[in-house]
Amino acid sequence: MAEAAVTDYTLANPDTLTKYKVAAEISQKVLKEVSGWIKADASIVELCERGDTLLAEEVGKVYKGKKVLKGIGHCTTISPSSYITPYTPLKTDAEEAAATLKEGEVVKIQLGAQIDGFCTIVCDNVIVGSDGEVTGREADLILATYYANELLLRLMTPPGLVAQGDEEEQKKAASRKPYTQSQITNMLEKVVKAYECNVVESTTIWQFEHNEIESKKKIILAPGEGVRGEGLPEVGEVWGC
Repeated sequence: MAEAAVTDYTLANPDTLTKYKVAAEISQKVLKEVSGWIKADASIVELCERGDTLLAEEVGKVYKGKKVLKGIGHCTTISPSSYITPYTPLKTDAEEAAATLKEGEVVKIQLGAQIDGFCTIVCDNVIVGSDGEVTGREADLILATYYANELLLRLMTPPGLVAQGDEEEQKKAASRKPYTQSQITNMLEKVVKAYECNVVESTTIWQFEHNEIESKKKIILAPGEGVRGEGLPEVGEVWGC
């Protein structure tokens, strides 16, 4: 009896990489559209529904006629600053369904498309009604978040992967040990404290795999009591939050 063929779902398979890229392009396109809808008094639940509808429409335009499962990988969430986790109001709850955006508040948009089980999640922060320079604590928060994210991407990158210089310098960079999870948290905390902000406790970054956005490995920033991460990123892996 012949053995069943095993599909390679890693990034070594060009088909996997293409599907991730297509999903990412769709996610970014929809994120840009949803960001443009943000305004004072807009219904949060209606914005989330519109975002999901657009995600479904855009996903429907690719891989036509092929037996590829595709759709929404992460529903559209629009979270006012008082919500730490992604928020989509319940239509069955009258109070939540009536929730609207407030002028001047910071909201986080998060959404994602998936192609054949390969999901990409994107997000952005938007200040409601802001069309000029942002100042005050809102500016501090946005800057702290931006620079913390930029640093996090660099700290997660396996040593030597993007090293520059001559061959000897590249070998030296590749021989360095990766940053531990506690080192990552400590360095991020130094950045955000410069803006008198804090890293949200137990912020989690997950390894993504086929049909899974919360896989075996995870990085937990500023872990709470009794909480710990597991593993670090390696070449060829996909991570997100």
